[in-house]
Amino acid sequence: MKKTIILTLMILALNQMAFGEIRTYILDKMQTYNNVSGKDDKTIPMLDMKNKPMTKTLVIAGINTNKVTAQCLMYSLAIETQIFPLGGKEANISTSSGTSWYYALNDQGVTIIELNGDSVKLHNLGMVPYTYVGALKK
Repeated sequence: MKKTIILTLMILALNQMAFGEIRTYILDKMQTYNNVSGKDDKTIPMLDMKNKPMTKTLVIAGINTNKVTAQCLMYSLAIETQIFPLGGKEANISTSSGTSWYYALNDQGVTIIELNGDSVKLHNLGMVPYTYVGALKK
């Protein structure tokens, strides 16, 4: 009986390590940039073709594991779901504020995911650059 309990606890611990944390973010804003100064102009709500507010859902699974995946209704995260720590596993860029950076490559550029606590920024550096801004779904 004791061996069964220990084995069960070990399997549960391995399961947690294998899957890591799963987070769901709601992207509802876009950042615009001033091409002349290179600074943020403003953050505006995301709007559909009828000027109604819209959102996108970003799901990131496997945080703190060696295989992190992300899914979102945007080209770069629809064709390739695995994302990689920026700078590689050994050199993951993490600031003192706790910001973690990930990237995904695609044939139209690169997507950078910036996680900082409960907020997220999704930077598309492809042919049409843009940044989505959102927060953790509670």
